[in-house]
Amino acid sequence: MTSRDKAKELISKFRKFARPQSSGFLVSNEDVTLKSAKENALICIEEIIQELNDVDLKTNVYIGYCKSHEYWLEVKKEIELL
Repeated sequence: MTSRDKAKELISKFRKFARPQSSGFLVSNEDVTLKSAKENALICIEEIIQELNDVDLKTNVYIGYCKSHEYWLEVKKEIELL
């Protein structure tokens, strides 16, 4: 799966749990829901990246780590762009 597709998938999954709230401004509930979904997806990605960093430090497994780490950094960038 491409990093862009994974970003879209994560946002879609988190969007189901995002609760639209009145912001008091002229911002649509859709914008608020999307922002919330993106923030939650980014938290998830940060946890994955941190776990990969921890695994690499403990086991010195570099080849698989490098590819996984790059992939999740790309997913993070894609989420930020959406």
